[in-house]
Amino acid sequence: RKRLVREAAARKGAAAARDRVMLEVLLGTGIRLAELVGLDIADVDLEAKRITVHVKGGRTETRFLNTDLRVLLRKYLRQRQQEASESPALFLSNRDERISARQVQIRFQQWLAWAGIDRTGLSVHSLRHTFGTRLYGRTHDLVLVGKALGHRTAEATRIYVHEDTAAME
Repeated sequence: RKRLVREAAARKGAAAARDRVMLEVLLGTGIRLAELVGLDIADVDLEAKRITVHVKGGRTETRFLNTDLRVLLRKYLRQRQQEASESPALFLSNRDERISARQVQIRFQQWLAWAGIDRTGLSVHSLRHTFGTRLYGRTHDLVLVGKALGHRTAEATRIYVHEDTAAME
């Protein structure tokens, strides 16, 4: 995770800045890929420290933003609002259209390669697992993790919680 974010932060250009924010939003909120690409500028409320996410089943849910993520989003939003695009989308492709899930997946694989991360099976969804695992590690509260991930059952949450072998010993 750190190498991936560090690599994105080190690169210059609008696409790298956008990609870094996307990675940080995924890691900092645990939202799904479809929820990320569905975000509009209006869904971000920095003052209230939250984003509104359009989730499975046509519902909306709130995800909270930590201070570092708010700082990053504030900077990104200033740049994004200077663009001439009329799209309400938070994240745009190089054609000034809402970025697609496939484009995010392709960019994610490129960032993994640039960061020298060569682990089979890593996907954008892996960042959701990282979020769930890190939150569980800090809180040890499966119910809280489930709520943060938008799950309806504890069983759905369990697969995101990777117990530490040392802790189990």
